[in-house]
Amino acid sequence: MTATHTPLHLRLEDDGIAIATLEAPGRANLLDDALIAALDELAEVLESREEVRGLIITSAKGHFLLGREPLGLLALADAAPGLSDDGLLAAIAPYGDALRRLEGAAKPVAAALTGSALGPGLELALACGYRVSSDHPATRYGFPDQRLGLMPMAGGTQRLPRLLGWVGAHDLLSGGHMVTAAAALELKLVNEVVPASHVRSAALAWVRGRLADRGEPPFIVAHKRKPIAVASATAAIETAVSQGLSLSLDEGLGLERALAAGLLRRGEVAALVRTLVVAKGEADKAAWRPALPTAELARVAVLGRGPAAEAVALAARRAGLDVHGVADAEELEEMSPEHLGGRKIEILFDATREDLATKRALLARAEAVLGDDTLLALTGPRLRVGAVAQGLTWPDRLVGLHLPAEGGVAEVVAGPATSAPALSIAVDAARRLGRTPFRVEDGEGRYLARLAAAYLRAGLDMGPTVGAADVDAAARSAGLAEGPWALARRLGYATVTDLVGEEGAVLVLAALKRPPDDPAPTDAGQRLLSAVRTAVVQALAEGLVNDAGAADLMAVLGFGWPAATGGPLGSYARR
Repeated sequence: MTATHTPLHLRLEDDGIAIATLEAPGRANLLDDALIAALDELAEVLESREEVRGLIITSAKGHFLLGREPLGLLALADAAPGLSDDGLLAAIAPYGDALRRLEGAAKPVAAALTGSALGPGLELALACGYRVSSDHPATRYGFPDQRLGLMPMAGGTQRLPRLLGWVGAHDLLSGGHMVTAAAALELKLVNEVVPASHVRSAALAWVRGRLADRGEPPFIVAHKRKPIAVASATAAIETAVSQGLSLSLDEGLGLERALAAGLLRRGEVAALVRTLVVAKGEADKAAWRPALPTAELARVAVLGRGPAAEAVALAARRAGLDVHGVADAEELEEMSPEHLGGRKIEILFDATREDLATKRALLARAEAVLGDDTLLALTGPRLRVGAVAQGLTWPDRLVGLHLPAEGGVAEVVAGPATSAPALSIAVDAARRLGRTPFRVEDGEGRYLARLAAAYLRAGLDMGPTVGAADVDAAARSAGLAEGPWALARRLGYATVTDLVGEEGAVLVLAALKRPPDDPAPTDAGQRLLSAVRTAVVQALAEGLVNDAGAADLMAVLGFGWPAATGGPLGSYARR
């Protein structure tokens, strides 16, 4: 376990306490076959070597263990439908078996959690008798498996309720919620929260204390608690928890494994992993970004008023940027370097209405005040970057940066004159705002705006007597995140006007006000899905988006398409 290629390194202290350090070469600590084998070998060492009196499991990285390696999980999900029941259970079993061996050794085991432990990382921590957490504000604990159509497969549904009771475990097991270190301490999920530099020493102190007092068993998960309530969890997790707590731990682990095998057989798991993990990982890299140094951003301004401007300003403040609000052309003077004590605005986010002539004049004025080294970013959903740039002195500094309110995505649009430095800064800004950047070509309307417009028009096509609530209910039944009329209410009249024009916005407003005279058609959900899918196909045909996987991922993250399908194009089917 000391070879350079292993994901786990073992060192034995003079007093017989072994320190196992997770350190995947070249990437984050993720569960894969190599780590499972290393943990099984570690369990063998703990069981068979008398000189090893106790164990600490820790990490050499700023996190502990962040989940499963996505390509390995995708391979398992792809293979699952073709495996026999015994074959699939055998494929799932090794990690849970390794944890059970570590837990069952009659020696104290502590987890020194240097940072986040998610999914199988938290399952590893739960198999330890004591957990010391770093107090880093980014540390998170939880089971985000449900977001991929999965459930814990190595004891999470059995150990967590036994430790916390169902009430305490509920949020972590239902809905993929995650908690901070402070919240984990309050829940008693972890036993201590200390500065990162003290995590390992605190874990060592506990192991040494247990070795000095052998009167107590080294584990804290052997007792059983019946669930107080079962709510808001998937059927598989409900079954695992409600039935598992009446079983022995080993029987409960077998139940959990069987239920997880059933979930893996569903095509949705492969679709979710392929879209939300593999494709998103590629999108986050933004390989199309020009190879330039990362921009150091500190000071931005937001031009405009209303919900769109407020949303951009809020996102920038949350990212720690110094944000200046500019309502109109008259206030631009206050953003000049002279008024800011020599400091410069690095990005001007333009969130004004989508009127071409007005926008050209406004941004030309911004150029004169701010100078040629300020990036001008169009955040609106419709106008071409190239068309707006025709009114500017420095069109190379203009870029599209559409920031939908939901989904954590950003559409980055380069116009014909946009420079490589401007494009790279736009990508860096998107990342700074916590967004996944996507390259969208300079067309009439952004990609996600086209999907939203098609969605609203499909809602209007249901007819003038169908109630808005019924249409929204049909959309949710079809798996969409929100109905067209809920979307319209969230966006507001101004944005809806930008999407479907003045006449369309008037019709949308009327639809929101009318009483529910008639129910929605029985195929309403499918009609809504079909309208959005058609818009996706058209966007690809026009070259607005050049990658089908990115089109699927943006539709899932930024629009709310049902993720279990892999996207409107069904990327899970493209094997």
